Amino acid sequence: MDPILEWLRKALADPKLTALRRLLSRRDLSTEVRTSVKAYIEADEQLEGKLRRAGRSPDRLLSMRRAALHGEPRGPLFSASFLDYVDGKDPPIRFERGDPLIGGKQSRAIDRMTGEYMTTRSIHWQNPTRDYVLFCADGTEQSVSTVEQEVVDVQGDGKVGLYKVRVLHIMEVAIDGSRSEVAELPDSYAERLADFIAALLLDHAPARHSAEITFDLGGEVRSW
Repeated sequence: MDPILEWLRKALADPKLTALRRLLSRRDLSTEVRTSVKAYIEADEQLEGKLRRAGRSPDRLLSMRRAALHGEPRGPLFSASFLDYVDGKDPPIRFERGDPLIGGKQSRAIDRMTGEYMTTRSIHWQNPTRDYVLFCADGTEQSVSTVEQEVVDVQGDGKVGLYKVRVLHIMEVAIDGSRSEVAELPDSYAERLADFIAALLLDHAPARHSAEITFDLGGEVRSW
């Protein structure tokens, strides 16, 4: 990776933008660069204030910064937080822990209204992708979403802070078992898939995680 881009990637991953703020203290910084950096920090602070007033997770800021480095995804982006599952909130899709005994039910996210549920499986421990499988209430497969997933230590404390999920491919499963790849996805259906994925990742009290789920159908696997 280009060293400048790598520096920016790390700088924007810091919620406090410490590296950018330190940059302003350099006397050899050109007026043009200084003006641009100051304008970015001010705009970032204003956006953070708007997001907080709207009750949105601060991790939304991080996702927007990363999108600026890598370009816009082909589809929508959804953000979620453990706060979506705290006492007093009861979304229809919740995590259900499986039976740890051999042959027991696998942990899943289930829609308690429709009975539909989602499980996840790793393709290989060295593979950066994994599958999220959506089932009908009767246990037949509806779709398989292949994603690139990474765990990010946002605060630098050695703990999970953010799950980054890019949905790269979605295979629809027909009644006869045949499969076809989805080329275009309505935002409403993408949001539903994101709700299932978020419940699997975040609905685990007392863990305090967030997730950024983007739909980039046809995208290539990339390392961060």
